[in-house]
Amino acid sequence: MSKKVRDPIYDYIIIEEEYLPIINSVEFQRLRDIIQTSYTSVYPSALHNRFTHSLGVFWLGNIAFDSLIKNSSEQIKRLTTKDKIDAKHTFIMACLCHDLGHSPFSHTGENFYDYPKISKLLMDSIPRKSYKKDLDNGKIIVGKQHEIMSALLAIKKFGNTIPDHSFFARCIIGLQYKNEQCLTKVEKRRLPLYKSCIELLNSSIIDVDKLDYLIRDSYMSGYSSISIDYKRLLSGIFINDGKYPIGYEKSSLSVLENVLTAHDMERRWVQSHPIIQYEGYLLKTIIRELNSQYNSDKEADNETKLFSYDSITAQGEELKEIGTIRLLSDSDILFLAKRNYNKSDAVKEYCDRSLRRHPIWKSEAEYSSLFEFKHNDAFVKILMKWEKMLLEGQFGVYSLNDVFYKQLSDKYEELKNQYDAIVSPSKKATIKSNLDTLSNELDILKQIKDYLQKNNVPFDLVIVTQEQFKSGLYKPSFQELPIRFNKDSNKIKQMKDVSAVPFNLNEDKKIYFYLYYKRTQGLLDALEFSKVIRRAAVV
Repeated sequence: MSKKVRDPIYDYIIIEEEYLPIINSVEFQRLRDIIQTSYTSVYPSALHNRFTHSLGVFWLGNIAFDSLIKNSSEQIKRLTTKDKIDAKHTFIMACLCHDLGHSPFSHTGENFYDYPKISKLLMDSIPRKSYKKDLDNGKIIVGKQHEIMSALLAIKKFGNTIPDHSFFARCIIGLQYKNEQCLTKVEKRRLPLYKSCIELLNSSIIDVDKLDYLIRDSYMSGYSSISIDYKRLLSGIFINDGKYPIGYEKSSLSVLENVLTAHDMERRWVQSHPIIQYEGYLLKTIIRELNSQYNSDKEADNETKLFSYDSITAQGEELKEIGTIRLLSDSDILFLAKRNYNKSDAVKEYCDRSLRRHPIWKSEAEYSSLFEFKHNDAFVKILMKWEKMLLEGQFGVYSLNDVFYKQLSDKYEELKNQYDAIVSPSKKATIKSNLDTLSNELDILKQIKDYLQKNNVPFDLVIVTQEQFKSGLYKPSFQELPIRFNKDSNKIKQMKDVSAVPFNLNEDKKIYFYLYYKRTQGLLDALEFSKVIRRAAVV
């Protein structure tokens, strides 16, 4: 017996009986405590979770698959009824489980998974030769960390309900079929449909995952976005025989542009917001501290990790000091973090907003009016290096401060002593180069430190670097998207040939940065401070 779930986006989501055991499972229910976005620091109502998002993707997947079959009579004529039933069930399971392995705080936490390890575990769980061949027997990693973990967890827990494990995993991680000579007869027959389904769930441009979060994030957060007519868009999907597995009917043209524009808006004005970026930085620092506290040594016979496959399952992970932790979620990380409240400045700052630093400039646009640095500029590379050192906790701090400056100075003196003691010309040359680099870095820090002290502002800065925004409208995969104008004649055009969007923009990606300071005693003038940065950058 099917079940209806009320949803603010789609009115009612109908769940067939066969999927209810998956949704009711402890692994899927964990997603209720994994927040969907990191936007709450700016949009407090953005409290939706991965559970509701997964149901939304499940529902859109149903609509999309049925449209794909309906609009592709020529491409599916060789398929049996069983082919279509198996393909749909596997695809819908992938839609439902695509976020099953998300770590606490979603994308902020997933970088703490052991990427190569979980990728190998997934590959080993799929015996199909073609799957291993497409990954070059593990030499290639495809998919984000949470995608790999989601496929791995679902196969291990629900594998007996999934007809084709290889196709299932490919849909989630976005691995297309390459070595077709390794495919079975059944796979070859189903290949056009399989390729289209992979693109439907994991595409660089438009898929049911992106569709749901674009609509849901805007609705739940309250920020203004472009209206997306998902029904019109998905009703126009068909299997394409060319380079791109999916095409769209001409009726979907306007919605296609709207989806990309909505995606651009969310990336540029919401995801890149300096306050949202800073909260993510704090969380990364907190999780790094917790990992250092609770992870066992790598040399241990039974290495245990806070962020692991076992920790997000009911089986759990046995950690030092706290015992077994299972079904790891956002609230667990916050609980563990608050145990360190009096020992961790990052935790205090995360919990107490009156302690938080503030960005000196407040948008990419304002940054662009102050600077003209490019991604390969020596100064930006130095900032990226410092950011990495701080995030890794190399000096035990997460901001540029007196401790960081002293540690860098000590490192300089240590190298200087080595230089004086070494005779070998080649080794001396290498150390001299490192000394020059450190000297430049210390000089830059000194100029910044002196300016801050002169203005009664604490020398205590956090760095967050980002890639400058570039619209998805300029991606080749969007420009070359197949558009069908006549179903009977099968006449196919490309998006760039039929859209009024200017596709000729070609800009190099640049790196920009935010600097955050403590506003305890005074405000910094962004323009004046940028002059100090520009002078320091000449060093």
